[in-house]
Amino acid sequence: MENAKVQQCHDLFIKLIRGYLTGEMEVNEEFENADWNKLHELAYRTGLTPMLCEPVKKVYSRYPFKTDIYQRFINGTIVMALKEETKIEYVERIVKAAAEKDIQVLVFKGPIIADAYKDYRMRVSSDTDMYVDEKDKDAMMEILESLGYQWLQDKSKDHVQNLTIPNVHYVELHTALWEDFKGSRIKVLESFELTAPKNRICDKFCGIMLDTIRHEEQLIYFVYHFAKHMVLESASIRNVMDILLFYKKHKDKIDESSFKERLERLGYWKCFCILCQIGEEYLGFKKEDLPCYAKTDSESLDQVLRVLFSEQVTRDDDIYRWQMVYNMTPYLTGDYDPNMSGVKRKLKYLFPTRSNMPEKYSYAKKSAFLVPIAWTHRIFDYIVSRFFKRNYRMAGSKRMSRMDAKLQVLKKMKLI
Repeated sequence: MENAKVQQCHDLFIKLIRGYLTGEMEVNEEFENADWNKLHELAYRTGLTPMLCEPVKKVYSRYPFKTDIYQRFINGTIVMALKEETKIEYVERIVKAAAEKDIQVLVFKGPIIADAYKDYRMRVSSDTDMYVDEKDKDAMMEILESLGYQWLQDKSKDHVQNLTIPNVHYVELHTALWEDFKGSRIKVLESFELTAPKNRICDKFCGIMLDTIRHEEQLIYFVYHFAKHMVLESASIRNVMDILLFYKKHKDKIDESSFKERLERLGYWKCFCILCQIGEEYLGFKKEDLPCYAKTDSESLDQVLRVLFSEQVTRDDDIYRWQMVYNMTPYLTGDYDPNMSGVKRKLKYLFPTRSNMPEKYSYAKKSAFLVPIAWTHRIFDYIVSRFFKRNYRMAGSKRMSRMDAKLQVLKKMKLI
């Protein structure tokens, strides 16, 4: 019964999304007994509250539900839309300040994707991703700090600097689109030279002129970014919409043959085909809005959709997130060992290396002598949380089982 309720919630959620994308909202008796608390939670977690506001209004006019939940959609939409407007103002301020110092800033993801939506303010983002050449990084950091941004050193990496004006705007400044990841698949990405001068363009996005990378290169990056989240953390149905809406708007600027060939080299073509099929069969995209793609079986499609929904309940679990990133990174970079046994994977999880310690035990990175202490600390924390129920969320065995289940889905998507 519980599974049936969850499935009904997911089905209605997809209908709301389809209503937004097509402009044709089918309101029937299925919505009369909907769990609107769950639907709002899904909308909030996937960042779709503003997009679904109009479809929700149509449902509410025919099948009124709790006013306080309805107001959450309305008020959330207003607040989030204003935040997106403000974000674009800050982006424009940054690129203008950089231009005055002859630094070219490439904006990618956020505003570039949002421009493909009916109203860019309806696409909620948590940060703004920017790229500069390595030689310009220090000067760009100075510009951002002069504009009031604070450098978050503990959250930064070699190729990604995190800066913020608290509660206003968050910037990720990249000198490599794939962050600090290394491996055989990353070498393929590097060979595409996505950010090379020959692949840079300047165009209007969200009402302002921005430098970015060409549309085909941008789409290749979007698919990689989806794969990264699918493998390491959590992807959502919103990520699927991002990719397909961008393709629909800019398909005349994308060489389908070249695009397919490069995705095949990355091992992502099957994944992209599945996203297209989800778009056509569930979200209301028309065939002419999508490239020619090979369809997969309905069972595999359903499994992918379940992952896209189910992971939303765990994305805020920092412990689970670290475990996924640590264990799954080799699958993303293409350097995983297909012969690694389940026992070896569990040992790898139980006794992480010094450089891969989760943040809570990062003191072990200072000295190799501290690593055994950190291992003992982790085991002690587990015993306390497991038997005294302090901040206990998910047993280690259950996490490993979830990873194994995810691996099966990733294999069907040919991501590993």
